[in-house]
Amino acid sequence: MTAKSIAGKWKGSFTYGKGYGARTGKSVEFTFELSDNDGEFKGFSIDSETKGLIFDPITVKGFWEDELISFTMQYPYYFTADDDGKIIVDRKKANPEMIFSGEFLEATGKYTGDWEIPADSKEHSYESDLTLGRGTWEMAR
Repeated sequence: MTAKSIAGKWKGSFTYGKGYGARTGKSVEFTFELSDNDGEFKGFSIDSETKGLIFDPITVKGFWEDELISFTMQYPYYFTADDDGKIIVDRKKANPEMIFSGEFLEATGKYTGDWEIPADSKEHSYESDLTLGRGTWEMAR
């Protein structure tokens, strides 16, 4: 059995993988508000890491079919963290898209999977160790 619609509110988190300095292993909680149109969806996100720092919408769009899901999350402008983990926002620079893929696990009632920032997005990096981002994620109603 799979979700009948992805529309509505979802809560979850993504976790930073290797290469993120002080943020490696850190989980960021998010809330999605999504609308669904026959397997394609779009919406907005709020997350615990940028709440209070980024005021423009964080957009989410993608598709789902049966138990599979794929979507992008686009922050309105660039942000990174310094060596101490403090978030730095640069409103003059675009942030690369985060690409998420995963599957619905009926046993847990959650979507779970991996995310990445493609290697061709490395020009957005301020630090040499942040050239390709990746990690894991999950979400449930």
